[in-house]
Amino acid sequence: EGDVVQLTATPSAGFVFNGWSGNSTGTSNPITLTMQGDMTVSATFTPLGLLLDVTCLGEGSVLRSPEKPVYSKNDIVQVTAIPAPGWLFTGWDDPLLGLTNPITITLTDHTLVTAHFTPQECTLCFDSIGEGTILTTPLQAIYHYGETVQLTAVPALGWSFTSWDDPVLGSLNPATLTITENQTITATFTQNEYTLTV
Repeated sequence: EGDVVQLTATPSAGFVFNGWSGNSTGTSNPITLTMQGDMTVSATFTPLGLLLDVTCLGEGSVLRSPEKPVYSKNDIVQVTAIPAPGWLFTGWDDPLLGLTNPITITLTDHTLVTAHFTPQECTLCFDSIGEGTILTTPLQAIYHYGETVQLTAVPALGWSFTSWDDPVLGSLNPATLTITENQTITATFTQNEYTLTV
């Protein structure tokens, strides 16, 4: 109590200091306070222009061009939604904008734009050359980008598993596949050969 404290309000780029509230009021800057118990002082800053805030639901990013902390009235800004790998852009929060990407916005007020992204869905199909079956764990109709699936080639009686058509999997059995797209995996089985000595 009785200590003297100087407070200085420093606005960020594109903002202006509007005044104090709480235990000090007015627009003087800096101000000097003499402590008289616990005190609370708030500084209010407002933008010099208009704000364009962008947010994302899901995995992705949104680019503004030009990129500025604040904009002037009637500025034209191009907004582009960029999905992360394995995600798809599925629209803006404003139904009138739909799936248009990029969009162009003429600013007349503070604006919030939200881009929606959903995980990419992939199908996994199988084929075989020769006699045998393929077991999958987990077995699903639809997989999401980045999921892993264990593949096990089970040759029929008298046949042997040779390889997968995916060079990453090679002749591993079981093999672990990472889903990145719609894909068809082929397993090759070869018939066993035997010699008969008489």
